[in-house]
Parts: sequence; C-alpha cells; structure tokens
Amino acid sequence: NFTGEYFIYLDNQLVENKNITFPKYWEPLKVKYYLEEITDGLHQISIVVADEGGHLSIDSEFYENIGSIKFRIGQKIELILGLSLGIGVPVLFVAFFIWVKYLRKKN
Repeated sequence: NFTGEYFIYLDNQLVENKNITFPKYWEPLKVKYYLEEITDGLHQISIVVADEGGHLSIDSEFYENIGSIKFRIGQKIELILGLSLGIGVPVLFVAFFIWVKYLRKKN
C-alpha cells in the first residue's frame, strides 16, 4: 500500500487536508467531505492528491447554487480516488466524481 495526502479546496480556500493510505491497484478510495451551507452563485471544488513517490494529481468541478433548491448544511460530496499502474512504476491517477445529494425537508 502507498501513502499520500489530499487537499480539498472550496473557492480556492483550503477546507480539508488529511493523510491517506491508498488500497491495492484499481480499488477506489472514497473520501467524504460535508459542506456547510453556502451562498448563491458559482462555486468551485478542487482536490489535490500527492503520493509518497512525489506524483501529483489535481482536479476541479464547478457547480452553481441558485433558485429554489439550495445547498443545505449536511450536504454530502463524495470524492472517489483511484490508483493505476504506470509502466514499471506506480503512477497516481485520480478519478474525481462528485455527487450532490440534497437533504429532504423535515416534516
């Protein structure tokens, strides 16, 4: 297993930084980050991942918060990291998927 570190940025501000241990090759690793309530407008979420070998991967996604559906406290964003093989040496490959799940209104 390889170790590394990831950084999550929301609108270019660091919101989370943790160490990780990557599983075996081709096995995804899920990292969960919970958003606080955010303002209307266009927002960017980014992830930077570095492994112990010095490999670096960066990915970003833009999303918009407008209209009657608002991002609420407790909203979940899942970042799925993948690891792939290079020719003879391991190379970090980050697959960045983002799912946004809205909380149901309490009755």
